[in-house]
Amino acid sequence: MSRSSAPHALTPAVQFLSTTWHALRENHDIPLRRHFTPRMMADYLPDIFILHHKAKRGVQFRLAGTRLCARHGQELGNQLFSSLWRENDQVVTEEMLHNVSANNVPLCAQLTGISRANRQNQFELLILPVQHQDETQWIGAIAAHESPFWLEADPLDYYQIDHSFAITQDNLQAAKAQVNAAYSYKNPVNQKTAPKRRQFRIIQGGKQ
Repeated sequence: MSRSSAPHALTPAVQFLSTTWHALRENHDIPLRRHFTPRMMADYLPDIFILHHKAKRGVQFRLAGTRLCARHGQELGNQLFSSLWRENDQVVTEEMLHNVSANNVPLCAQLTGISRANRQNQFELLILPVQHQDETQWIGAIAAHESPFWLEADPLDYYQIDHSFAITQDNLQAAKAQVNAAYSYKNPVNQKTAPKRRQFRIIQGGKQ
């Protein structure tokens, strides 16, 4: 895995969560988890997850979006976060979570997802630190850059991490500009039309 400071054209879910996290931060080190309500995130819930640390087990999913679960062919509630990664990247993901919570800075990573039939697709991972009661938890998303015909029909086996970078307010604005420019080029007629709001459900894992 390599680290990069260059912004990328962020997926809509990652762009939304990153912007919201910075807006909610205000004078606090990190936002409170309760500020990220399902209604606020309704358009992106299928790709969103919440992680928490369980003693003697490690970091596991507390909530996992329905599309995220469908891509892996199983419900991810209570599953270890490290179970989504190839063995060589499991230690790296633990370090990523530690760095995010220690430095209070969101992290984005570009991923390659490998299916059980050895198909590949590109994804984007976002990890944000949030405060819940007396502990740090993580909210984030794994969003596909493209959705090929086989996605969800051929479950993902694991992800590999290609590169990562911290999301600051400066490079977030640069990445948003790339997204807006690309959207204006591809959709010159519909660029002023607001997308229809859809409602999704979340698969909930263990109790607090």
